[in-house]
Amino acid sequence: MKKLILILMITFALISNSYSAGSSGGGDGTSDGGNKKVKISKYKYGVKNIDKAKKYEKKNKLEKAEKHYKKAIGYLLKHNKKFPADPNTLNYLGFTHRKVGDYENAEIYYS
Repeated sequence: MKKLILILMITFALISNSYSAGSSGGGDGTSDGGNKKVKISKYKYGVKNIDKAKKYEKKNKLEKAEKHYKKAIGYLLKHNKKFPADPNTLNYLGFTHRKVGDYENAEIYYS
């Protein structure tokens, strides 16, 4: 009987703490349940705008797509100032400049 109680107590202790091994995020863009904001990089904002622009292009909403490509360029240029040798940033800068029709700058970033 003592063994059974001990096993039940250990099992209960393990089960009750198992949920804490998951994410520590609050689900609202914060890292610790809402007390501290997570800083999202300019690169990620740029990529998000590129993704939005691509969706607008598929819907043939080209003016909205161009607006998001231009926003992406702004974010990517800011990120490129801090991290000038990042190949992903340079590639996206070439891509976004090409999408808005600025082929001269696109060529600079692609090379």
